Amino acid sequence: MPQKIKIVILFITFLYISALVSTANGQKKRNLNNYIKGPTFSYMWSLSEKEEEELRQYIWDTWNKKQQVYFYFSFVTREGTENISVYYFEKDKNNSWRIVRKFEKGQCSYISKKACQKYFAREDIYDKVEKVQDKNRYSIVLSNSSSKNKEKIEF
Repeated sequence: MPQKIKIVILFITFLYISALVSTANGQKKRNLNNYIKGPTFSYMWSLSEKEEEELRQYIWDTWNKKQQVYFYFSFVTREGTENISVYYFEKDKNNSWRIVRKFEKGQCSYISKKACQKYFAREDIYDKVEKVQDKNRYSIVLSNSSSKNKEKIEF
């Protein structure tokens, strides 16, 4: 096989493998230059009512504006463990809006290092945002309408 053909085949193989790696676990490689950087919500132990309201309002407003935004949510437990998640407001491949939560750092409750790596590599996808009124306050509930795992996040 001529040398030029080998180089072309190696190059194409490299591009293919790169594409697979960048989309592992259904994740896409994001160019954050295409996103608006939102605030960082950082809390110790628990959120005050005012902090909860600011976070709920930010999520609700951002969802309704339909802009590509990302923000960090950092929470420190009573034991001193920092947990960091990034929330991306973006369109999926079908041009539908969604929120993707990606874990950046935190405490993993699994014994196996491999299980912890898988836990932190995952992304949770939410395509439904609801404002739920309850007596004197409201909650923001994120859910995935097509997921078998009907996990919800409530703020």
